[in-house]
Amino acid sequence: MKIKTEAAKAAREIKSTLKKRFPETKFRVNSENFAGGNAVNIHYKGTRQGPKPKEVEAIARKHQFGHFDGMTDSYNYSNWNDEIPQAKYVHVSVDTKELREEMKEEFMKRYGLKTFEDKEARERLGMWADQALYRFMQESLGWE
Repeated sequence: MKIKTEAAKAAREIKSTLKKRFPETKFRVNSENFAGGNAVNIHYKGTRQGPKPKEVEAIARKHQFGHFDGMTDSYNYSNWNDEIPQAKYVHVSVDTKELREEMKEEFMKRYGLKTFEDKEARERLGMWADQALYRFMQESLGWE
């Protein structure tokens, strides 16, 4: 019989909760163990109708012991809970490649851009084209 690590148990519970809460979205959830800790990694494809990153993070957050404090170079166990499986780190990653392509034309129309080039975006918006598109996407989808 294979013994599951706490991170693996947390990953299984997180995936189960996400599947129930967002049945239309496919999540890839895995765990890893390494010197000094463990982690759960959550990946999914961003869509207009799909879950917002903050919603996924809210579900996952309770499964993280605490957080790393770079100022003191230490890990703070501020969320320890013996009742549920937890990992030291929980990461959420959203693949936005297709969504960004889908929203590019809408973005260009909104800001009157003729091309999706950095020079034009810098002149009109004061930032790189990809950066401006990402901000537009976040605002439009309520991902802020």
